[in-house]
Amino acid sequence: VEVPDSAAPLDVALVIEHCRPERGGGERYVCDLARGLTDRGHAVHVYAAEGAAPDAPVPFHPVPALPPPKWWRKWAFARGSRVALAGGHDVVHAVGKALGFTLLNPHGGVEGFWLRQHLRAYERPLARAWAALRRYASPRHYVLTAIERRQFRPPGPAAVIAIADMVRDHLVAQYAYPAARIRTFIVSPVRP
Repeated sequence: VEVPDSAAPLDVALVIEHCRPERGGGERYVCDLARGLTDRGHAVHVYAAEGAAPDAPVPFHPVPALPPPKWWRKWAFARGSRVALAGGHDVVHAVGKALGFTLLNPHGGVEGFWLRQHLRAYERPLARAWAALRRYASPRHYVLTAIERRQFRPPGPAAVIAIADMVRDHLVAQYAYPAARIRTFIVSPVRP
């Protein structure tokens, strides 16, 4: 979703499980986006299970998280983000595994495709089989897949920002999400 500089100010919620820009990736993206939107006069709120707002004018709203195991925390964050964001914002932009958004950036891509790609990295069949067994035996895989299915349940998000054409193609193949509602936006690393 493109917001022209001349558009009326919006109230934007940015949702990510961890808001720690030093981790890079989606976390850095959210902090940079928050700064860019506030510089253009938009009101920005950050919702996360941990971390802090990127700058003083951006309020930070903690989303209640549960103690480990990690798979339970992922599910609790997704459900908690939906509850925390019920109403009040013009745009809810989620990065990763969250619910209750209008705009999604599935930063890590599609779980099933990611797993198949990950397993191809193992050259030895026994190592590949062991890695597959560990992943498929883990509740984390099923939690991430369940969250994704909810994210793309029809009618799905108003729009999706994919970090690569490959992610766009995977979303279309896995969830039959309309390609016309996906914009590919490749984030360049920040260089000193």
